[in-house]
Amino acid sequence: MVAVDVNDSDYREFLRYRNIHIEHKEPPTKLMQQATEVIGRSRESPKMNDAAAHELIRTIGRLQTADEDTVNRGLAPNIVPSISQVLEERLESFSNQLWFRAVTVPVLPDFLDVPSLLLLPRPKPDFVFGFSKLAFTTRQMGSMLHLVDDDFEHSYALPDQKTCFPFLVIEFKSQAKKGTHYVATNQTASAGAIALNGQLELMRRSCSATSLDTNLQRFFSVTIDQVYAKINVHWVAGNPTQGEPYSFHVKGIAGHFLDSVERARAAADAVENILDYGVNTLLPGICDALDAYKTAMAAARDGL
Repeated sequence: MVAVDVNDSDYREFLRYRNIHIEHKEPPTKLMQQATEVIGRSRESPKMNDAAAHELIRTIGRLQTADEDTVNRGLAPNIVPSISQVLEERLESFSNQLWFRAVTVPVLPDFLDVPSLLLLPRPKPDFVFGFSKLAFTTRQMGSMLHLVDDDFEHSYALPDQKTCFPFLVIEFKSQAKKGTHYVATNQTASAGAIALNGQLELMRRSCSATSLDTNLQRFFSVTIDQVYAKINVHWVAGNPTQGEPYSFHVKGIAGHFLDSVERARAAADAVENILDYGVNTLLPGICDALDAYKTAMAAARDGL
């Protein structure tokens, strides 16, 4: 079946058929406050030093007419220092990996019988960050390998078979080649919804929560071109126990023009802060849920 083009003007309509929305509603106040605090935290030792920041500004000047791949190669090592440096061992990062094993977000029941409904293209982020297999115990990895759908054995936890529970994607665009943050956000919205849906499924199977904590930010994205870096938070709304299906949302929470050392460093610091947040805040909850899922599977097997 044919997939809709992410550049099409009606692409967001196909997102809405799956209850995925961009700039559609305001996040919960507490989530917005906490997300802003996460990305804005001052770092005692920024990975982008003064020399790197000045070099980035010069590089941006040289990339004004460059294509997307050249912009990516030129900006990524500085704006996203963790790409070119050794990651904390509990983190994993890959570039341009197709999410070929991902469980896709289902179409809403009211649209299941629409004959002309196109698929969404599978995400292939410029960069994705999630957790490495070293972040989990053998028991937890065993739980993760059971976290698949019944029909195709696609994974809720490992959409690209390498990155466990991704929580940050980054997309680069070139203004010179008519690349836009609008299209980049289209791409990140689909990836974010898939990742959040995977976390929802883990919680459902682990019986660790009857409803999702909508105040906890579980996924971020960053879109970058030669001029501007935009940071988005992705979150889940709804409560099926009250008859309201889960919906997936994207909201821009910060932006930085890349025209000064201070602003360029702020963008780089935001990315590093998100990575720290993933390890320190998201990972423990995921580990607990994987342990609970293992216990639930054992109880079901033993007929308890």
